[in-house]
Amino acid sequence: MSKFFSLNTINTFTDISVGDHLDGVKIDEILLSSKAYLIFKGDNELRYSSTGNSNLTLSKLNQLELLRTQAFNKFGNIYADSMDSHAISILSLIFATSCLEEADLVSVDAELEKLSVCIGALPKPILIIGTNKDYTVYIDHDEQVKHRVRNVQLYNSDVLDEFYKLRAWGAVAVHPSRTKFLNLKLATCLTIGLRSKLKGDSVDPSVIFNPVTVYIEKTANSIAAYYLILFVAFASLSVMLFSGITYKLFSTPFTPNLNVFLIGLFGGVCGALISVLQRAQQLQISLYEHNRTIVLQGIVRVGLGCAFGVISLIACKAGLLLNLMSESSSRLLILAIIAGFSERLVPDFIEKTSNEKSNK
Repeated sequence: MSKFFSLNTINTFTDISVGDHLDGVKIDEILLSSKAYLIFKGDNELRYSSTGNSNLTLSKLNQLELLRTQAFNKFGNIYADSMDSHAISILSLIFATSCLEEADLVSVDAELEKLSVCIGALPKPILIIGTNKDYTVYIDHDEQVKHRVRNVQLYNSDVLDEFYKLRAWGAVAVHPSRTKFLNLKLATCLTIGLRSKLKGDSVDPSVIFNPVTVYIEKTANSIAAYYLILFVAFASLSVMLFSGITYKLFSTPFTPNLNVFLIGLFGGVCGALISVLQRAQQLQISLYEHNRTIVLQGIVRVGLGCAFGVISLIACKAGLLLNLMSESSSRLLILAIIAGFSERLVPDFIEKTSNEKSNK
């Protein structure tokens, strides 16, 4: 059965056991104990209590508390285990010696100096999003979202699982130039999720991290659309330039087949470019799909546009497709653009012609 103790009335700290309460704090773990002092863990924090302290002892304890406060303000609980280890070593030295001898004071001061140097040497995080005795969420000096969980209730949390998944997805799908804002969203949502878990709220991690999911999808789509338009425009303009120059230099009334081919090539790629530009903002990026796949789809679309433009003009000249359009080069160009823009015009024509041949 738990016992309740008060510092003002306690006779010896050796009477206290794990599970008891000291001044309202439950003893989770006893680290060092004697009649005059107790160093323990309570509420996920390092604590201590003592009686009969001299002025020098109180002075050194105050110096230690100032350093612990400095470390918390700089790091939150990021390096809590390391700081606690230093503090336990210093507390045991202070309480064991009571700082009565000069040599004891020198030893305590040396340990305090080591702790101060350690605090100054450790890298400071760029930004601490949320910190308390249970967890710390922060942006590390390398601009990555990090967290440190001390409360066992948060171990193996579905909130952490969702965080890891989205962080991995963002690393693949989001351009490095936009990861800073992504990390801020990730850290904020993770803090909200951990806080909700500690409160015992029934939360859906996908709902908590929905702003992150939306941001990754929009960013990935916009980047993919950018590369798609860039490469497709380059490929299309190259084909249009080639076909235009070739038509200008080599086209004559005596080269009808070459004329039809070049007009079909120019109009088909022009229609394909229009089609890609129209649909670029409608791209949907699946999980972990590389942007090069999207670019390849655009290049293939340009190639199909060229093929459709040429096939449509050949069919038109042969009297198999919209024979009226074969009367002038302008009409042929319009037909080629329509064929390059439409994904179904030429395939439907080929399928219809194939079925007619089969029926015959």
